[in-house]
Amino acid sequence: MAPKPWRSKFILMPAWLIPLLRSAHIWITIALLFAPVGALAHKVNVFAYYEGEKIIVEGYFSKDNKARNCPVIFYDTEGKELIKGKTNKKGQFIVDASEISPIAGNLTITLNTKDGHKATYTLPLEEAPPSIKATHSGEKASDHSDPEGPALKQPAERDDTRISYTQGEMDRLEETIQRIVRNENSKTIQMVSNLQRKMLEQENSGPTLRDIVGGIGWILGLLGIAAYFSSRKNN
Repeated sequence: MAPKPWRSKFILMPAWLIPLLRSAHIWITIALLFAPVGALAHKVNVFAYYEGEKIIVEGYFSKDNKARNCPVIFYDTEGKELIKGKTNKKGQFIVDASEISPIAGNLTITLNTKDGHKATYTLPLEEAPPSIKATHSGEKASDHSDPEGPALKQPAERDDTRISYTQGEMDRLEETIQRIVRNENSKTIQMVSNLQRKMLEQENSGPTLRDIVGGIGWILGLLGIAAYFSSRKNN
């Protein structure tokens, strides 16, 4: 007796299983298409900037998906751990610069997620306001006026029409000027930091409407091709 064809064995299978087997390749294709999207969703980013005498760290997966409750660690140029904490509900970790030991250079900031992903950002010391730099270098802002102090004093016996100021008045004037410069520098640094953050958010934003519509078109096209070949087999 001649052996029965393989198709006859296939027909003996439960009726509900046959459509599933025919469409299995469709589901596999859909899974492969969406696999990269899921992987990109776990990509984490971190950004840090100075705001006054505070350092603000922001972690996010995309523009509207913040990295919450993620460990953040600060390192110095030699890799020594300075301070650590966790991001809040807004994906931020805020620390006073005074809590960090004297800095010899840039700060390296890392952010880790629960699933093992890690992001690193280098915060240049040059972006720090003058007051923070002076504090971290062990110098006081008022010390910079000492070399200039004696030269600014006018001899009491000098008889001319110039206006003379006491050393205390000169110190107060210099302090006022330094405070104005610090405030302006802080505003400028904050503006640049906000601009950098927005650029990073745009680069790491999720798929656009055009990308989503294009993906749906690909899926519908694959489903149409699969349906066409299935109908030919049935005929």
